[in-house]
This record gives sequence, C-alpha cells and structure tokens, in this order.
Amino acid sequence: MRWLKENVVRLVSFVVREPMLFVQYIVLASIALVMFTLVMHYKINKSVKKQEKIRKQKEKILRKLHGSRKKAEDEAQIHQALEKDKDE
Repeated sequence: MRWLKENVVRLVSFVVREPMLFVQYIVLASIALVMFTLVMHYKINKSVKKQEKIRKQKEKILRKLHGSRKKAEDEAQIHQALEKDKDE
C-alpha cells in the first residue's frame, strides 16, 4: 500500500511540474492503443472473411457430393427396375 501511495505522489508531482509532457505521454499512449485496435480489427475481419470463404467452399462441395450421391441412387434404382423387368 505504501508503494502505491508513493507512486501516486510521484505521478501527481510529475503532472504538476510537467503538464505538457504528461499530456504528450497520454496522447502517445492513446495513439498506440488506437493503432493496436485498428490492426486487431483488420486481422479479425480478415480471419472472419477467410472462415466464411472456407464455409462456402465446404457447402459447395457438400452440395456437389449430395447431388452426385442422389444421382447415383437414382441410377441404381433405374438399374434395379430394368433388371426386375428383364427377370419378369
């Protein structure tokens, strides 16, 4: 607790002695935080777009697979019907 009080006193005395330098430090820290936020936002958006693209590709592949499977089942049913007709 004593350490915290000493640092608060140091900070207040620094602000009183050098107010413009303190403001410059605050502005610099704010700019760094904004830059970090923008970079993270860009990376997250890029990742989301990539995941969306992969999801769409998977859906397309599944639709093709399902379509070919359905087509194969239809052909198999036709073959079975033809074989039954031959047997009769």
